Amino acid sequence: MSTLSQTTFTALYRRISANLSEHILHRQILFRGTFNAAEGRAILAECELFLETCNAALAGSLPGGKVRVEAPWGKLLQAGRLIALEGDFWDDVVDSTFGISDQEEWKKTMRTVTSYSDLSRETVKNILRRRDDCHT
Repeated sequence: MSTLSQTTFTALYRRISANLSEHILHRQILFRGTFNAAEGRAILAECELFLETCNAALAGSLPGGKVRVEAPWGKLLQAGRLIALEGDFWDDVVDSTFGISDQEEWKKTMRTVTSYSDLSRETVKNILRRRDDCHT
């Protein structure tokens, strides 16, 4: 049995996980139809479980640790965190995304609330519109 070099393993992991993450983002969030906040929290839990599984399976196999493992899942995690928001956080994100905030202010809001700003503003608008309480 042969083993992969660290470089090959890292590239392969990134390619597979990025493709899988993108597929899940489309199937579970963007093209799912509308859902409520409780369903959004359930979807977020599933998204986080994918990352936890990768962290457990790779257990230090990638240089850069958790940051490197998490990187290909960033868009999915950001989307999951967005659809699970409630209260003032939800209101802030909706207002910032659909309002007149400039791009830098909007990105800062995304990083503050979700820890990511990987998704475009248009994609975030589409994601937020999946929630049945988004009235824009």
